[in-house]
Amino acid sequence: MSDIATMENSSTYRAAYLAALLAPRRLADNDGQPLQSPQDDGRRAVFTARDVYRLQAITAAAKRAAVRSCNYGHASDAAESRYSKAADKRQAEADAIAARYGLRADIGGDPRGACGRLIDPADAGKGDGWGGGWPIW
Repeated sequence: MSDIATMENSSTYRAAYLAALLAPRRLADNDGQPLQSPQDDGRRAVFTARDVYRLQAITAAAKRAAVRSCNYGHASDAAESRYSKAADKRQAEADAIAARYGLRADIGGDPRGACGRLIDPADAGKGDGWGGGWPIW
């Protein structure tokens, strides 16, 4: 049992879980061209893997910023402004990625848990059972 628990907490497992969730929802490539034929399955996998990597990077940056803010605060109003602008930029990038899958991204929050979630607007209660949506680790 401990092997399974260890596996489920690994970043590889978490990336695979998120990719498995997203891949069937990917309907078009980054240029908006439809992914409809069986030959497109490989392209869908590549696009989804890239998106999962970026989502994980975005939430890792949000977690680092939240920990820094919690532990040290902001040195000045300018620093707080930079923090806010960076958070807005991360949210915008995550929203653009989530929109490709018909989902909404929620970036930020308590750094003790996942600092990002993907939420299905059609059913906000759907997810992993720990609140609305699926965590991005």
